[in-house]
Amino acid sequence: MTKKSPWVHKAARAARSRRTQRSAPKAGDLHLEHDDEGNKRITIPDVKAFRNRLGKEVTEAFCRCFVHSERLSALADWIRLLDKHENPEGVTTGRDLWTVLWFAVGTLKEFGIELDRLKGHLREAKLYDRVTNWGVLHDVSRTWVHDKKYNELRDHVSFHTNHEVIANGLQRLAELNTPAQFGTEQKDGRGFTRIGLNCQLMGIGWDITEEAFRPLYVLASTHTAKAQHDLHQVFGEVLKARGIKFSES
Repeated sequence: MTKKSPWVHKAARAARSRRTQRSAPKAGDLHLEHDDEGNKRITIPDVKAFRNRLGKEVTEAFCRCFVHSERLSALADWIRLLDKHENPEGVTTGRDLWTVLWFAVGTLKEFGIELDRLKGHLREAKLYDRVTNWGVLHDVSRTWVHDKKYNELRDHVSFHTNHEVIANGLQRLAELNTPAQFGTEQKDGRGFTRIGLNCQLMGIGWDITEEAFRPLYVLASTHTAKAQHDLHQVFGEVLKARGIKFSES
């Protein structure tokens, strides 16, 4: 499953250090506690004060980024679960990996858009230069928002099914005059568990060659796996720059 964020571990160490100094928390500071299962839980005792100290626009921008980074983290867990529990050559494994890829491609673009907005608000608040390590986040924006080759994938083969892509794919398959696989039915009787025609139509219709597909998959997988971790790193640095600390119980 998803690794614990290093930001949470740093928060725990910082909170323990401050606890020994018995310094009273300020309004807007965060609170770190441990539940009965050993998980670390961070709460915001005073949301209004927290937002005022971090900045309204900066807080909102981070929250929008968290929406997409959480989804990417879930998709990364999905890939790990498939690797652990499913037959790598299985019919449904190929279908699921294909699905994860396209959900990730679409979400990465939405994430990149919000990252650009976050950077703008950090610059306005004179906090941008306080961040020392953006990890893969700069590359996420450059690739999925500003590179035309990648950013159009969201609208044509990811979150939306472009009619022209399907029509072009069917036309090209017809012109090849060779058999096309429709689907595969597993022996467990669940019906056609993978409609292989979909992959062919989108690949041929959008002109994604096998040579181009592999680096696309590797790039999307790398960004998906690291997105939430690196965003938490940035968030932690911005909190520190604002003087927002942690108390612990």
